[in-house]
Amino acid sequence: MKKVNRIMLILALFCLVPWARPEAAHALPDAPNRHISVVGTGTVTAAPDVAYVQFGVETSGKTASEAVQKNARIFEAVKAALIKAGVAEKDIQTTQFNTFPVYDNQKLTGYRVQQIVRVTYRDVGNVGRLLDQLSAAGVNRVDALSFGTEKRDEYEKKALDQAVQDARAKAEVLAAAAGVRIRGVVSITEGGAAPPPIVYSQRQAAELGRIAPTEIFAGEIKIEASVNVIYSF
Repeated sequence: MKKVNRIMLILALFCLVPWARPEAAHALPDAPNRHISVVGTGTVTAAPDVAYVQFGVETSGKTASEAVQKNARIFEAVKAALIKAGVAEKDIQTTQFNTFPVYDNQKLTGYRVQQIVRVTYRDVGNVGRLLDQLSAAGVNRVDALSFGTEKRDEYEKKALDQAVQDARAKAEVLAAAAGVRIRGVVSITEGGAAPPPIVYSQRQAAELGRIAPTEIFAGEIKIEASVNVIYSF
């Protein structure tokens, strides 16, 4: 009888040892993160308040000096036309100045000088007139014309605000459809904001000087922003 009691006691102690119960040796895994991830977008439409014109003056001569002097004379007239049109000197920038030898059948026949200038022009409604004046002053190539805004920061903030609201609205729809409620924001990442410029190609812009008077329609620009938001529920 004592032997039987001893065996039962050993079995009872054995059952109390943790390793004898596999389910007690391993903690239950945590529940997966309860997250909703969405992308919100925002768009602000505005009238452009600035134009960027990139044009060039190309001249040629038998010598490099002759070509450079011709270019300088024409550019003086171009600069005067810009100042007369209300462009400040700080808004006139030479971006390239190149001198190229010209060959004919491997024989040097002269030189060509190319000066490329970028102008910031704030009288957006008179861009066409400005192009006509530049053409009359001697500009013989227009590489690019684009419109933008100098209120970029202001419009970006509005677009971002719209993007965050859009993200929240999308998350609420998803949460409601899943039968849960949004608890808070886990993270927000800005996707960026950019106003696509209205740009005319080199060929189109070069042809503007042949039309009198030149009409340019600035239209509107769109500043777009996006955010990636993760919500908990």
